[in-house]
Amino acid sequence: MARLFNELKEKYAQIPNELIEDDSLSDRARFVFCYMASRPDGWNFKNNHLARVLGYSVETLRKYLKELHTAGWVINKGQSVENGEFGGNIYELKATVPEKVVHEKTSHGKNLIHSNTETTTKTEVSKTNTAPLPLPSEILSYLNSKTDSNFKAVTANTKLIKARLDEGHTLQDIKDVIDSKVDEWAGTKLEQYLRPATLFNAEKFNQYIGTIGKKEKSAQNLQAWAERMEGDIIEGEVA
Repeated sequence: MARLFNELKEKYAQIPNELIEDDSLSDRARFVFCYMASRPDGWNFKNNHLARVLGYSVETLRKYLKELHTAGWVINKGQSVENGEFGGNIYELKATVPEKVVHEKTSHGKNLIHSNTETTTKTEVSKTNTAPLPLPSEILSYLNSKTDSNFKAVTANTKLIKARLDEGHTLQDIKDVIDSKVDEWAGTKLEQYLRPATLFNAEKFNQYIGTIGKKEKSAQNLQAWAERMEGDIIEGEVA
């Protein structure tokens, strides 16, 4: 039988036993929490630096941060705002998961955690805050979160976004373009063009949004072709 003598008392990370025993989390998500818990209060970091230290890609790191956020262990409190400009995201590590947390099973048997408290808070905010969302700022915040950048809500950027919205494009259209180009360009020489001046340019944006539809149609055609081929193979084996 193994035995452990714990000498970790002061000047060491404190990890909640509840998190260690939370089998809804992947081991890597728990490791990300442990590393963040070892940092001092007020520690400033960038996702690309943290990903490099942990040996993950930025997208992989975001996946585990999202897993911790969904479980309630890490709260993303949004971007800081100083002098009207957006800064980095603010993360808060929790000593325990929020109250009224419901564990559910997916079709794959994996635990998911939903916080009723968080849902209620968002609903109450939406009821009380009837002011329109600052769409350019929200879009820039989304772009920053996807690219680990820090684009500001300056006139040059917001003017491009407002122009695309005035053309009738929706918030989802713009997010779809951002997602598509991040998937296509991240980690390549084109990554430098993941910026407002390129993505929200009138001519280029309309090209990008048109390409998204073609990609989806191609994927659907490919899926249909694969299903037909599978059916032909099965029929051939039966014959």
